[in-house]
Amino acid sequence: MKLSRLINPITLASLGLLFLGISVSRALSSIGMVLVLFTWLISGDYKGKWQRIRKNPLSLPVFLLWFLTFVASLWSAGDWATIEKHFFIYVRLLWFFLILSLIQSQQHKKWAWWAFFAGCAINVVMGLVNTYMPVEWYGMLGLTQWSHETVLGNHNAQGAMIAFFAAACFVYMQSSQTKSMKALCAVFFALAVASSALFSQSRSGFVVTALAVLAVIFVSISKDKRLALGVGLCIVLMGLAYFSPKMSARFVLMNAEISQYFATGNFETSVGFRIEMWRRGIDFFLSSPIWGHGTGSYYKLAGAVYTEGQCAIACSHPHNQFLLFAVEFGMIGVGLFVYWFYKMLKSAAMSVSKQDRYLWIAFVVVFVGECFLNLPLYSSSERTFFICLMGLLAGTNIKSSRTSI
Repeated sequence: MKLSRLINPITLASLGLLFLGISVSRALSSIGMVLVLFTWLISGDYKGKWQRIRKNPLSLPVFLLWFLTFVASLWSAGDWATIEKHFFIYVRLLWFFLILSLIQSQQHKKWAWWAFFAGCAINVVMGLVNTYMPVEWYGMLGLTQWSHETVLGNHNAQGAMIAFFAAACFVYMQSSQTKSMKALCAVFFALAVASSALFSQSRSGFVVTALAVLAVIFVSISKDKRLALGVGLCIVLMGLAYFSPKMSARFVLMNAEISQYFATGNFETSVGFRIEMWRRGIDFFLSSPIWGHGTGSYYKLAGAVYTEGQCAIACSHPHNQFLLFAVEFGMIGVGLFVYWFYKMLKSAAMSVSKQDRYLWIAFVVVFVGECFLNLPLYSSSERTFFICLMGLLAGTNIKSSRTSI
């Protein structure tokens, strides 16, 4: 059998394993990444792949952000070991180009979407089940980390994925042509919302779930139903969070830690550290607002103002992606980051189908929300999710591709 006949099945298998693993297991997603890279290398058609990369409106901001991490190392205040670590972190941006150029047909895209949604469904169901009945055999196989409700060993990453999954289920619930598919989407939408509000420990995940679903309601529902559905969703979410022992306790603790910080100045709590890191981060940014302090510089800057014990929490990053870019890359980096989101919204407007347009909007809302509350490009699980899913969204269904590098 000729190799060319095997390319399509290999492509489908690698994309399926990657997007299934993204929402289920870091081990599976890592294996999927290796297979995707292997498939990209052996599948040929490099000229066609380059054309898909060159013509996509997101390619330029992604490349410039990645390139900036190298250029900014020239004036970095950080040590070389930290700079190298950041090179390794941000090189994952290039996976966008692999996914974008490898997806050549609707079959590829649908297969990847089905794998991702299957993984999210497993994530939600097993997370809920494991809250009451530990599923030890998954851990014995080494496929994933089923730790309480957290499948990925990172409740912020899981919160972001469940937020997008909930919004996507709402989109497909509206666009599906059959009653059975509408019912299935409605069930998983309810499970995803319940998982986010009742069982999750991720306050940021709860917030971005609400924002993503509200955004989809706003753009996809007629004006006469928009307000009622939005208010109804907010009431349901607040009610679920109020009656959830985990989520209500997390918000009560957050309120207490905020009050403690402003009353006593003690910041050695979860929320207190964040407020203090944001305050210090703004000071770092203002001391070099144009081009920043360079790649990997935050660690050294923070190390000069925190004790060794505090540094274990406060010196890696300020828990805000915009602020980290502001400190390390100045207004240049923040401007490129905002330009990237602008291009995402432009891609949403260029989408052929309304369904893809709404998925783009949900993705952007979740991504922006996470960037304000966490470090989605710094965390391994979140970084893989956002970069690969962006490549999948950008892969096909674009009206025109006039923009080029």
